[in-house]
Amino acid sequence: MPKISAPSVAEHVARQEQRVFDTAIELFMQHGYASVSFGEIAETVGLARNSLYRYFPSKADILTRWFHRELERRLERSAQILDRDQPAMELIAAWVDDQLDYAARPEHALMASMGQYEPGPANEIRSEIFGVHSRLLAPLLPILARAGVADDAVSATGALIGGLILSAARFEADQGAPNPEIRGRLRRAVRALLAP
Repeated sequence: MPKISAPSVAEHVARQEQRVFDTAIELFMQHGYASVSFGEIAETVGLARNSLYRYFPSKADILTRWFHRELERRLERSAQILDRDQPAMELIAAWVDDQLDYAARPEHALMASMGQYEPGPANEIRSEIFGVHSRLLAPLLPILARAGVADDAVSATGALIGGLILSAARFEADQGAPNPEIRGRLRRAVRALLAP
């Protein structure tokens, strides 16, 4: 019987599964999902490749689980920022800054590239991937209304802000660093969108 490193077999299995998961996600973010094989994950964790199937049937299953967790974290973060007792414009500015900061993180790069991956379980969330920006914008919409945006323009204004963030994030990614000038222009553009 294999040696276990926990008080019970169930806890050992849970710990090993978490190690496999954490290692795989770290490798995906360092090297790109497509460049990492199941064998590389097993080798890095220190398990035989066939042992990984006890925890996850495929790389796509690991990625799918991570995607759902990461999306929930981002939604919670948005709620934390937008649920503060501050003027609407300050909340919007803080939310925009947070979205732009996240766009520079490897987690965002992994999430943004998910639609490119092979068929399998990851395909089941393709439509959800394309809806991520809508879900992330949803907590902002009531704040836009509070800032004075007309009800019939709230969704379009949110989409425009989302587009500005994506454009600024792409520019910063190409530059390889945050750009204070671009961020200042982004903030001014958002304020202009909210002007009556």
